[in-house]
Amino acid sequence: MPPLDLYPVAEVMISPCSVSVLQGSTAIDHLNRILTVETSAMQIGDRLDGLLCNANGRILDRLMICNLGEELLLVGNQGSGDSTRGGLLQGVPWDEDVAVMNGDAAITHLRLVGKAVNRCLVGLGIDPEEISQERWIEYGSALLSRTEYRGASIFEILVQSAEQSAFIALLQENSAISSDR
Repeated sequence: MPPLDLYPVAEVMISPCSVSVLQGSTAIDHLNRILTVETSAMQIGDRLDGLLCNANGRILDRLMICNLGEELLLVGNQGSGDSTRGGLLQGVPWDEDVAVMNGDAAITHLRLVGKAVNRCLVGLGIDPEEISQERWIEYGSALLSRTEYRGASIFEILVQSAEQSAFIALLQENSAISSDR
């Protein structure tokens, strides 16, 4: 496949998504039973991508998971949050400690793409080489991770919705443009 035809500068875009928050002492073990990836070895700050399936094996959602220690953030497809949260609650044994909350309005998912993303991140004091596909790093109250797609790096950013405009403005001050898409 040819590489992506990226904009010549860094471009920040809002990525519509659903956000679920999973809490409880057995939340990671519960996820391990219902996702297509192994979650039992997840450490704080780890990132995993996996599919949530129902008991019949039907895919309910694609999830990007962030382990925050006391909570797990699950970023899924737009419009699927309610069914995802329902699927997460199914099959929880009575003796397990698992709670699911709606985080749709609390967290915004941004993506930073383009040929000059490294310059934009360095302007913020972030070393782009420290951002990996397996971990989330903190920048203030935001979380950053990387996705590789067709030879290009896409930087995933999770930010509190109340801080979305300020964070986008900060990226724009460091040469990013905003997507109108």
